[in-house]
Amino acid sequence: MMKGVQSQLPEVMPAAYVTALGGPESITFGELPVPVPGPGEVLVEVEVLTVNPVDTLVRSGSYPTPTPFPFVVGRDLAGAVRLTGSPESPFRPGDRVWCNSLGHGGRQGSFAGFAVVPADRLYPRPRTPIGGSSRAGYGDVSSCDLEAEGCRGYGHAGRPVTGKTPGE
Repeated sequence: MMKGVQSQLPEVMPAAYVTALGGPESITFGELPVPVPGPGEVLVEVEVLTVNPVDTLVRSGSYPTPTPFPFVVGRDLAGAVRLTGSPESPFRPGDRVWCNSLGHGGRQGSFAGFAVVPADRLYPRPRTPIGGSSRAGYGDVSSCDLEAEGCRGYGHAGRPVTGKTPGE
């Protein structure tokens, strides 16, 4: 990890987290330290997130999984790489990425300014964004990046699920 780059990051970040499992009232909105990626991990600055039904199950304790407290909730994100924990990482600072595998299994979640993501659970985002009024949101959790980019809908395995562009 490059210390010069790390020193350019804030020390704290906004976050939605819980200190105990429970209902929605257990969520605290406050500040937590910006996490530092370890070997095989990447620090992502969160730009877009979605609310996933799994988030509720984990937060409430209905889905048993390790939850180190304070525990940042949220499974899905799209953002940009800020730091890598290993020089051999396939990602570099500035890379646009997405993930739909946080907030369970002991991994902190996405509802924060930054998130540490295992590199093998991170994927590149499309290179050409669609901006302005043509942006669209999709409810499917696999579409977090599509929400960020306003692209046409795609199902699993990249198959189009609509023949229309957003707004049509």
